[in-house]
Amino acid sequence: MADLTIKDPSVRIREVLAGEPLVLNRGTFLDKSQQELGGFLGRLLAELGIGFLTEMVLVLLKEALTNAARGFAKRLYFQEKGLNLAQDVDYQRGIRGFRDEAIENWDDWLLAHPEMMKAVRFTLRLEEDLEFEIQSDYEILPPEWERISTRIKSFNPAVSFESAMEQNSDEQEGAGLGILLCLTLMHNAGLDPGSFRIESSKGQSTTFFRIPRSVVTPQLRKTFLERVAHEVRDIPSFPDFIANLIKLCDSEQASVQRIASEIQRDPALTSSVLKLVHSAGYMNRIRNPTLTDAVKVIGLKTVKNLLMVTGVTNVINARYRIRELEQIWERSHRVSFFARQLAAGKAQLSDVVTIAGLLHYLGKIVLLSLDERQVKIIQELYDRRSVRSATALEENMLGIAHPEIGGQLMERWRFPATLTESVRYQSRPLHAPPEYRDAVYHVYLATRIEESLSNKKGFIFLEQEVLQAFAIETESQFQALTQKLKALYQSS
Repeated sequence: MADLTIKDPSVRIREVLAGEPLVLNRGTFLDKSQQELGGFLGRLLAELGIGFLTEMVLVLLKEALTNAARGFAKRLYFQEKGLNLAQDVDYQRGIRGFRDEAIENWDDWLLAHPEMMKAVRFTLRLEEDLEFEIQSDYEILPPEWERISTRIKSFNPAVSFESAMEQNSDEQEGAGLGILLCLTLMHNAGLDPGSFRIESSKGQSTTFFRIPRSVVTPQLRKTFLERVAHEVRDIPSFPDFIANLIKLCDSEQASVQRIASEIQRDPALTSSVLKLVHSAGYMNRIRNPTLTDAVKVIGLKTVKNLLMVTGVTNVINARYRIRELEQIWERSHRVSFFARQLAAGKAQLSDVVTIAGLLHYLGKIVLLSLDERQVKIIQELYDRRSVRSATALEENMLGIAHPEIGGQLMERWRFPATLTESVRYQSRPLHAPPEYRDAVYHVYLATRIEESLSNKKGFIFLEQEVLQAFAIETESQFQALTQKLKALYQSS
């Protein structure tokens, strides 16, 4: 029986695994239900051993659901305006108004059209493969079929993702990711694009796609993964000076004054440590702290953490000459500050998430150095489209995402496991091992808050489980927290 919510997700997962289909009936998934669906699919795919495909599946599902809902809305709009959707003259007259009045004001449109809430049905069933079916109450017209068929026929696995994106030019109807792009994403992920099909008859339109239980990694991605592995191996270790200082912080005989004196021998390192201390919000109790003041106030453990960050910064800045480097560090400082504030009152956790926030974009720097063009295409697609996570696109197009690269680097440098896993799972908090989940949740939420300040992704893209962990139930609560942290950062 169709339902409006996924009640008892754990029970429903067991039912799906036992062969019982999950059926949802609602008109749009562009609201809180998207969070719920994302969390449910993440758990289900993890049970099947293909959890890494979660974001990929959500991209495909979101495209199909969006097209189904907006296809029905388009018919309502044309009917209200007295226009015939099947006539080219009326189509050209009405489609721009549909985009401006309905698509650009989607939430208001839904409120004004309650019939939308029963327009789309979503069925998920597990047979040999995991099968998805999205059905809507309208029949596709010949002109629409022509556009759909043209896109499907034009799919070419040899064509680059960038070319596919450029060919997806029909923005008038407020399309989601685009059929051609979905087929390209499936191919790049090792899925069969032929399993994605659209049918229409007897007043219904249906989109199907399948996800197999095992996926073969395409050769293109294997090649890039080899490049990443070589890069990680080739990145140098910390300079001896910093490595020795870190050992000194672990020594029971070393005094605060001696450590501060050693740090002060290197003006650049002194400047870096003080800058990091300020930007992370440690020293707001002292107006003009000396290096010795910093060491006394924050403690040797935190000094060691900051030295690790400084070591990373020195290695990265010396090795890479990418234009976005300064911006990346600036954003990382904000994420670090937000994570520390979220962990206020939890000293040990606060130290971990502060450093994890500073290093959370480490893998992105490596990706930019290896394929700047592709990474920028991914970022543009993420910024422009309704995709929950850029890491899904990185994994799909390149074979690996920046959080995993960051985790590999931190393992190479022998960073503590909690710190390493906080970076590795920053975009997949529900997949994090239980012992690291608290730290991961803090880094995840801090990162999403930083992104929301740039108007990139809003409340509906956040994982419900993480929000519940921070007692955030509504979008207004999330926005209030965001503005509070923003004000604290600006005043620090």
